[in-house]
Amino acid sequence: MAHVVLADGTRRTELWRLLTNLLDADSHTADDLLRLYHRRWQAETCYFSLKSTILDGRVLRSRSVPGLEQEIFALLTVHQALVRMAGDVTTATPGLSVQRVSFTVLFQAAADQVIVARGLPGAVRRR
Repeated sequence: MAHVVLADGTRRTELWRLLTNLLDADSHTADDLLRLYHRRWQAETCYFSLKSTILDGRVLRSRSVPGLEQEIFALLTVHQALVRMAGDVTTATPGLSVQRVSFTVLFQAAADQVIVARGLPGAVRRR
């Protein structure tokens, strides 16, 4: 039996089955493996978010490992900035849950700001 606490504080107790090649039960407890599995899916969700929103189906352009690393770190930086922006929005709006803030809308709003370049000294306005 695994005991999981969700983001909203809800506690769930469920029977889980996990197949693994980690056979030393003393070194790798079921609870540890469950926590690691949960963390993995948090990372997978982040990667999916990057691929479906920021990349919008495009592939990375770099043809070298250092270039790919740079592109991935840039994507992660933009993603983290947008997540922080969502936190700022929910802090500024009492009663608004962060789950109600659309990552896609935040991304499009940020992209629009970059394209329009409002509020930057010396920015040229397009007509």
